[in-house]
Amino acid sequence: MRFGVDRPQGDLCNNAPAVSLDHIVDQVRQAFAWVVRNIAIYGGDARNICVCGSSAGGHLVGMLLARGWQDDYDLPASAVPAAAFPLSGLFDLQPLLHTHINDWMRLDDAAAMRNSPRFALPDARTHSHCQLRVACGEFESREFHRQSREYLAAWRARCLPGQWVEAPATNHFDLPLQLAEPDSIVHQTALQLMGLSSKLAQS
Repeated sequence: MRFGVDRPQGDLCNNAPAVSLDHIVDQVRQAFAWVVRNIAIYGGDARNICVCGSSAGGHLVGMLLARGWQDDYDLPASAVPAAAFPLSGLFDLQPLLHTHINDWMRLDDAAAMRNSPRFALPDARTHSHCQLRVACGEFESREFHRQSREYLAAWRARCLPGQWVEAPATNHFDLPLQLAEPDSIVHQTALQLMGLSSKLAQS
């Protein structure tokens, strides 16, 4: 089962600064915890949850993969996604501190570090089974490419399974649309992570 946490940047702008980024991350973790506890009622498997998100949603995917938060939500340390697929995500929020974006995000140094997936990576003890795929649009900015590639490299340096997914001829806005395009590598990767076939997805 795929549990989507895609929250486009526009939606995040609508929620912040009315609520903090800490609050938004908490909401997503609460939602994930609810799914873990209740998925069996709907015929799902808590050990086979795939999360996917684009842009700010990719950041939230990273925050679900971060280490050590499960205990605060009465989940076992093993309650982690089986697969994750961030698309052009934000993994290091420190560069945002001195941009116009922080006029409405209102992050300080501590909040930026606390909410940067790059600096809260898990280890193989809890996440060895979690398959990570990272994609970034070909026409994204250098910063998006840097963050995505460095996050994946740091993930793999911890002996965790992860791969880069090429996304040719895409930008920040049309990359997530590839999820609905059966011939795209993004679509096929998502199906693979969910253990689905194209035929099943079309039925």
